[in-house]
Amino acid sequence: ICFNEEIRLCEVGSWRAEPELPQAHSKLYTAQPDFTPSSPGALELTPTHQPKATAKVALHAWMRAAIMRCLLCYAISVASFQVQLHGIKTARARSVHEPEARYLRSPINQLSESRDGPDNSVEQGHETSTIQIIEALFGSEDSSRAFARNDVAEHNSLKRFNHIKPELQYGEFALDFFIALLRRALPRHGEIFVDLGSGCGRLVLAAALLHRWRLCAGAEVLEDLHAIAVDAHSRLASYAEAQEPCVALSPCEFACDDATKALPHLVHSSKAAASTLQITQPCVVVFIYATCWPSVGPYLSDLSETLGTHIADGSRVITIDKQLVDGGSWTFDLIDTLDMPNYNTHESRGYVYVKKHYVGRPSRARN
Repeated sequence: ICFNEEIRLCEVGSWRAEPELPQAHSKLYTAQPDFTPSSPGALELTPTHQPKATAKVALHAWMRAAIMRCLLCYAISVASFQVQLHGIKTARARSVHEPEARYLRSPINQLSESRDGPDNSVEQGHETSTIQIIEALFGSEDSSRAFARNDVAEHNSLKRFNHIKPELQYGEFALDFFIALLRRALPRHGEIFVDLGSGCGRLVLAAALLHRWRLCAGAEVLEDLHAIAVDAHSRLASYAEAQEPCVALSPCEFACDDATKALPHLVHSSKAAASTLQITQPCVVVFIYATCWPSVGPYLSDLSETLGTHIADGSRVITIDKQLVDGGSWTFDLIDTLDMPNYNTHESRGYVYVKKHYVGRPSRARN
């Protein structure tokens, strides 16, 4: 190992100078004036101890320099990461309220063209265009906009309840899964659609585009998500009005309240009872993304009681991952199930029920 051009270690414990040491180095090996090698008890100063000391000093200096370089690189990487993180958060916050109208033109044109084909092609084209319009407004369920809305929901939950409630865990349901379940519920003209836990209003607006409802309603307890839903509905309504008759949007209403408190209001609201000739209570199609809802095992006991009390016979209820139970004067008959991939849970099962009047002993939940 060579530390400079003058000193070279030839073997362990010995060294030699090539060429003769310069004056700066020779000072290291010069004895004091009163020192003589022949003095009794004196330790003869030989150069064999000095290269080891020089190597130790050089090694320490090299280690200090290496540590400083590592610390400098770490500081630069942390600063770069902070800058990138700030940019991502800024982009997410901006994208929550910035759907671009130019992304809506293509689905609107496709929706208009699809009305000229056969019945099946009309329905498929209508569903495809609805998905494209909703994703233009909100992004897909795995987009940066969805992650931004998740941040909004967590912040709002912390601000209101000082912690994130499990039942308020935010997740966006896949549109193709929702449309397939809604098709199995057999919606009819003039009925009411209600999404309990509607979040930013994606599914409410999708339903409003898909079918002719008397009212499409959503209930959401978090104020910030409710505000996003109201803003998105305003944007879509103004755009649909400009594109009429290519786009037909059913009347929509959003309530910022607990689902069990909002359901009676939405079902019996002035918009829902718009027809003065309506004698019986209109049927309702209720959707509940119930994966994180409070339950007794897989059964939604409290929610079943609320639904059985306030919705009309013949109404259909769609639940995700959890099931309804029967009551003393009503039953929820399971008419269909559907398993499909779910971005939030890997895979989910949807249950489609119909409410019927029943007098007698309460029965068990239907699997």
